[in-house]
Amino acid sequence: MDLVQGSATLQRRARMELSAAEGPKQVASDLRKRFASLRRATSFVDWRKQKALVKDLDGLLQMIENQIAPQDPDEAFDLLWSLLLLAPSIHERTDDSNGAIGDVMREAVEIIAQIAPAITVDGKALAERILDAVADAGYGEFDGIIPATADTLGQEGLEHLKMITDLWAEAPPADHELDWYRGWGLSSSPAENEVTQSSTAPIAQEGQARIQALSHIEKDLRGLPADQRHDARQDRSKPLIDAFELWLAQNRARVSAKSPTGEALKYIAKYRDGLILFLDDARIELDSNAVERSIRPIALNRKNALFAGHDVGAQNWAVIASLIETRKLNRIEPHGYLSSVLKAIAAGHKQTDINLLLPWNYGNPV
Repeated sequence: MDLVQGSATLQRRARMELSAAEGPKQVASDLRKRFASLRRATSFVDWRKQKALVKDLDGLLQMIENQIAPQDPDEAFDLLWSLLLLAPSIHERTDDSNGAIGDVMREAVEIIAQIAPAITVDGKALAERILDAVADAGYGEFDGIIPATADTLGQEGLEHLKMITDLWAEAPPADHELDWYRGWGLSSSPAENEVTQSSTAPIAQEGQARIQALSHIEKDLRGLPADQRHDARQDRSKPLIDAFELWLAQNRARVSAKSPTGEALKYIAKYRDGLILFLDDARIELDSNAVERSIRPIALNRKNALFAGHDVGAQNWAVIASLIETRKLNRIEPHGYLSSVLKAIAAGHKQTDINLLLPWNYGNPV
């Protein structure tokens, strides 16, 4: 600890690394202490300090995913849930104009989806927990939590969630909810106010539902051979994409192009060609989650390049790191791959045949 004296961030990181050596229980204990510290914090985090906060949160996520989830999924789930509950207090005191804090929360939901089959929580109890969280979520931190926990909820939990959600929607607003609406100068009821307000929120909700329908199809196809994925996408996903494009055109005409919803719809239309690539190429995923997860260790560790000692050394570090991460995507053992490539180069491998040395061609003779 003496080596990091004077830097609270480095001290926290050092303590986390030390606790990792003691096992997942100690890691979980230290993570909860860090969460408590974040909950108590009141100082404003401007855009300059936001990057450090995001890096800290990413590091916490990585520890939960890599060190706790494999051994104790239930503990990992509780920790991820606790992190999501911190979202309002973090957002309220942070300049998140680039959306990086929101990205961290979405990544937490994605990790929950990965470990959901191994979580042993009562479905009905989880349904109650989800409704409370979603109803109070003011920053979208629990968006996607229902499909993410579908395996844990089970049919009984999903039916219970639907029932209590219907009851909640039908219940009259509480006094504190009415006071909140009056505080904004609204004399009508929340239901009446929804009719007179801009229709951008329902548009966003419908768009999200359409995208989630595509994600559900992808979940069914995960692990299938490429030809089967291609055929299924043509049969099931393409009609949804065609309907989505019609919906997109209709709603772009309904809202102002300068409104937040209009800007979002414009962005989707701009990158429409990239969105539909997955229909014709079964190797392409619908989203970039797998790639983002694979490069997270590089992103968290990128400052190491600052200590390379020389620009050329940093460039070489980046090349090797890129090769290793690409190798991971292709499920190739790194030491054997790098050794074979270096031996081939030393033996006079032709530069014109460099493609044969790329990770996805590693199985070919070189």
